[in-house]
Amino acid sequence: RIDHLFSSPALARGRCPKGGGGFPPAEGRLVRALLSGVTAPEFARAVGVTPNTLRTLLSRAMARTDTRSQVALVLLVAGAIGGTIVPTP
Repeated sequence: RIDHLFSSPALARGRCPKGGGGFPPAEGRLVRALLSGVTAPEFARAVGVTPNTLRTLLSRAMARTDTRSQVALVLLVAGAIGGTIVPTP
């Protein structure tokens, strides 16, 4: 359901100031994981990236969407795809 966001201009029509038609593959995997409720550290462990790489991916995704926090990034992307964020207990 969200794959189109990462390979089409869907996000660029929203608030992706640099254009580019979505996220590059590594950033897209991170954003997909965050949308599905995986934490950033869990993602890093699962895919075998260092904390520095994780910070870089997250920083680039936030810069690409003009957001300043992980929460804002997830809410923006969820809104762009018509999704709903349901908090977990």
